[in-house]
Amino acid sequence: MVAAVSVLLLSGGAAEAAKSPVSGSVLTACLKTKGKPSTRGTLRVVPSARACKKKRGERAIAWNVSGPAGNPGAPGGSGGQGPAGPQGAPGKNGANGLDGLVGPTGPAGQVPQTLVETVESQNQQIETLEKQVTTLSGQLSDVQTTAGKACAQANAATTQVNSVVDVVGGLTLSGVLGGLLNIPKLPALLPTVSC
Repeated sequence: MVAAVSVLLLSGGAAEAAKSPVSGSVLTACLKTKGKPSTRGTLRVVPSARACKKKRGERAIAWNVSGPAGNPGAPGGSGGQGPAGPQGAPGKNGANGLDGLVGPTGPAGQVPQTLVETVESQNQQIETLEKQVTTLSGQLSDVQTTAGKACAQANAATTQVNSVVDVVGGLTLSGVLGGLLNIPKLPALLPTVSC
C-alpha cells in the first residue's frame, strides 16, 4: 500500500475528465494498482467504471460527490435593523357600521317664565274678545228684530197709501163740478218694501 496517494490527471485522464466524469452524485475513478512503482496509487477520474477495464492494472473506485448532511449549525446572531420600507397605498374604505341604539328620552325642557306670562296674557285677551263678540251678537239680533218690525210697519203703510190712491183715482169729479176743481195728477203706487 502506498503511504501517500497522488491524484494525477494524465493526458488520457484529462481528456476523459473533460467528458463530464461525474455521473449524478457519484464520482468514479481508476486506481493504478500495478505497473511501475512511480505510477502505482495514481487516480484517473473517468465517466464510468467500464473505462478502467480498458487499461491493465487499474481498479475502479467510486465515492459520493456530496457527503452526509452535517449537524445543524448554531443560530446566527440577530441582524441589524433594515431601512424603513416605502409607504403602502391607502386601504379601501370600510363598510358602514350598524346604526346605534336609540338613546333614552331626555328630560322635558323648561319654558322661560316670560313666555308663560305672554301666553297667559294672550289667553285673557282672547276671553275678553269672546265676551265682546257675544255682546255684539246679541245687539245685532235686537237690531234685526227692530228692523223687521219697522219693515212690516212700512209695508202696512204702503198698502194703505196704495188703497187711497186707488179710491181717489176712481172718482169722476169732472161731470159734477163742471171743471171747477183742478184735480192734481195722482202719484204712482208705492212699491212694497222687501224685508
